[in-house]
Amino acid sequence: MEKIKGFTLIELLATITILGIVMVVTIPAVNRWISRGKTESLNSQKQTLIMAARSYSEDHPDSLPKNIGEKSKITAILLRQKNYLKSDIVNADKKSCMENSYVEVYKNKKNSYQYKAFLYCEGDTIPGEDIVTKPYISIEFTDEKDNVNYMNNVSITEVRIHVNGGEEENSAIKLKSYSYLVSVNYSDDPEDKIIEIYNSGSMDAYGKTSISLKKSLNDYVDITKVSNFIVKATAYNELGGYSERLVQSSYHDTIKPICGKITGQAGEDEWDNTWRRKTITVECSDGDGSGCVKDSYTHTFDTQMNIGTITISDNAGNTTDCPVRVHLDWTTPTVTINAYKRNDDGSTGVKVGTVTADDTHQNVSFNSYTGGYGSNSWLNLANFPYGIVYEIITEDNVILNEGTWYENARELWLPDPNIDTLVKKSTKTFTNNDNKDVHSIVDEGFRRARFVFNDKALNTVTFDISSPIDRTRPKATASKSNPGTESGVTVTVNCTDSGSKCQRNQTVYTGVKSTQKYYVLDNAGNQNSESTAPEIVVVSYPCHPYEEPCGSVACGQSCTRKCCERHGSYICDEYDCGSSCSTVYCTVYCTRWRTCYD
Repeated sequence: MEKIKGFTLIELLATITILGIVMVVTIPAVNRWISRGKTESLNSQKQTLIMAARSYSEDHPDSLPKNIGEKSKITAILLRQKNYLKSDIVNADKKSCMENSYVEVYKNKKNSYQYKAFLYCEGDTIPGEDIVTKPYISIEFTDEKDNVNYMNNVSITEVRIHVNGGEEENSAIKLKSYSYLVSVNYSDDPEDKIIEIYNSGSMDAYGKTSISLKKSLNDYVDITKVSNFIVKATAYNELGGYSERLVQSSYHDTIKPICGKITGQAGEDEWDNTWRRKTITVECSDGDGSGCVKDSYTHTFDTQMNIGTITISDNAGNTTDCPVRVHLDWTTPTVTINAYKRNDDGSTGVKVGTVTADDTHQNVSFNSYTGGYGSNSWLNLANFPYGIVYEIITEDNVILNEGTWYENARELWLPDPNIDTLVKKSTKTFTNNDNKDVHSIVDEGFRRARFVFNDKALNTVTFDISSPIDRTRPKATASKSNPGTESGVTVTVNCTDSGSKCQRNQTVYTGVKSTQKYYVLDNAGNQNSESTAPEIVVVSYPCHPYEEPCGSVACGQSCTRKCCERHGSYICDEYDCGSSCSTVYCTVYCTRWRTCYD
């Protein structure tokens, strides 16, 4: 039997190597063939979709874009539903491409369109829409004076349309096309029929970056019979961006009537402060407008006021408030005066009083307030070392005017006849923004002041102010009599004051047995100072033969027990000396300090 011979190892390796080389060469070629087949299938499907869309557009011209640069979309589903596609479009993998596929139609010229198919099958990623810069459109209406107005109720003679290729004013993006139309209605009712009076259709922009248009509306319609204008503008740029804008404006006579001749009003400085009426007439004119409702308007004013208004109107409902001078005021202004202690720098310190004058109280005296001293409310050194400040606040129902401050001379004391002689010191004009004034009274004397205020109608209020000031201390002198007696010394204290005068010119003290200081007061409450208080040293009686001064303490005054005991004396518990002292000597020699002597 013949033996069967197999492959050697070398032969097997050689065979495997050859097969690998063949695979490396053939597989990429196969992949390229498969990919080419899919691409050709996809392009074929796109052409099928475009042919169907062209057929649909020919049968439905309204589906085509109207303006140059505008785009429209025809979906694969619509073409299948309308039977322009005989079967569903699928890719080489047999996956449906119907749901998201479409044809974009772009108008590049007049009566010229470009078709582009976008095929998206199951499993394909659908790209998001690109953000395209849109054109910018503004629409403005102007009145006969060529003033630009954006809101309703404008006298319209012209519409202005401005279009930019981009959203910025000076954008370099080119425009492809634009259009605008003008419509009107003849009633204020927005639901009434709107009539189109002009339509530009799609206009080629010829690559311009901006376009401005001015259209006189009188060229299309009698604007006096129109109630509303509606203008719509659209534009496309080279990027495919699209914008539209619609603006509506109403036509009315918006020119207000003019205030004419005024009769019956008050003069510039003429005011009436009695209860009366004022009748004023204003003539009306309206130029070329709708005309005034009345040639003149009359109104009777019976209320206090400075400037009043009379309203005139035209037949279009426009009104004008005409200012007229009424100048009626019969109410006295209100004036409030606050009194303050004056600080050393002239500023206001503690408030010490308030009084108000008004229509009920037109003449007010201000001569009593917290902080004064005595029946005349003197301002003294202790309470008013730097004088007094008066703050004046004015108010009026119509219009303020001026106030005058009067004062008398300083260092005048009763009964000087010049105390009530007042001299004008200052006059101030008050306004609503400046209705305060401040005055200080500093100098001594029986000071008086007066403030007189009147409004423009000369209604007047008067304040009489009394501010007697005495900050000078009185002077005191003292003398003694009846010395060396058991009952004590008599001291006489005399007071002198050139200002408010002393409360008591002389005071007598009897039975004085020790050293004392003596004080006096004037009518303002000022007291002579510690340094000027007179001091009297007295000795009630000479020392007893058994008594001598206790150190520096004189006889008859308190001393220590030790000192008194040197002379056999005792401090008695009772004023009549008590049982521990000899009755004889107690009766004769018991001093004010109850010391008994044996």
